Amino acid sequence: MLARCSYLLLGLLLAVSTGAAQTPAKLDAKDQAAIRGILEQYRKALGAADGEAFVKILDSKTVQWHEEAVKEAQSATKAELAKLGLLRRLTVLRLRHEYKKADLAKLTGPEVIVASVKKGWINNNFADMVVIASYGLNKDGLAYVTLRQNAKVPAFWFTKETGQWQLALSQTFAGADKGLEQVVKKTGMSEEDFLLRTLETESKKKIDKKILDGPLE
Repeated sequence: MLARCSYLLLGLLLAVSTGAAQTPAKLDAKDQAAIRGILEQYRKALGAADGEAFVKILDSKTVQWHEEAVKEAQSATKAELAKLGLLRRLTVLRLRHEYKKADLAKLTGPEVIVASVKKGWINNNFADMVVIASYGLNKDGLAYVTLRQNAKVPAFWFTKETGQWQLALSQTFAGADKGLEQVVKKTGMSEEDFLLRTLETESKKKIDKKILDGPLE
């Protein structure tokens, strides 16, 4: 989530995603309006670099995903890191690239998300391209929207918590992993080299490869 590449590389990932097309169930007008409202808050929060507002629209699983990424950034070995999905690895490495060990030890998932928005690691480049093509509801009660860029594959997912729809980015991350795998294959690079090159390009700071083994002192 922390690599700045047009927010989750979604602009690219939507074009190459292999996610299965959904057979949409009916989503009523009230729910559609609520979901449009969430995406408008998404745009506004990123446009204003308002990390606190951004966290408020996320579901608990997305926050938990970041909590786990922080813990992995604090302690995961190179072997453990290699077992993670590409997006998770990218997030862990970004944290190690941006924070020293002592600072990482103090971070929480919500703080990471807020900081990411405020520092522009999560930006509104892709948010400006969000044009809904269709709405749907899957068998597990998750709502989703497809976008004009790829009207067959869900781009954003939403789940209800305490009666309110929340943006379930954690559900999107699985598709992002598949897209990233395709991108890596097309580059001909190793996954490790691709991730490090991406971080160095986006952060404009030289990468210390020691972040593959653990946080820097």
